[in-house]
Amino acid sequence: HLLALNLNGMTPRGDEQGKKILPIGTGERDLQLLRVVRDSGYDGPIGILNHTDLDARARLADNLLGLDWLLAKLRGEAAGPLPK
Repeated sequence: HLLALNLNGMTPRGDEQGKKILPIGTGERDLQLLRVVRDSGYDGPIGILNHTDLDARARLADNLLGLDWLLAKLRGEAAGPLPK
């Protein structure tokens, strides 16, 4: 049973490119992953982890902006450029 789902940016072979832990929305596979989650019917808790030495508040803000941007794309809305 799945208790919770944690998200982060995902890029193939990111660990080999120094891109292992990315903000949500900056990974090459983030939109694809969110489609899978949506289509699965999952409705449980979703977490965002900061597995870095970066400021947790700033990193959370980046992740939430990226997640909002991806959700707009999932809804088919004009999301504009990824927030910086």
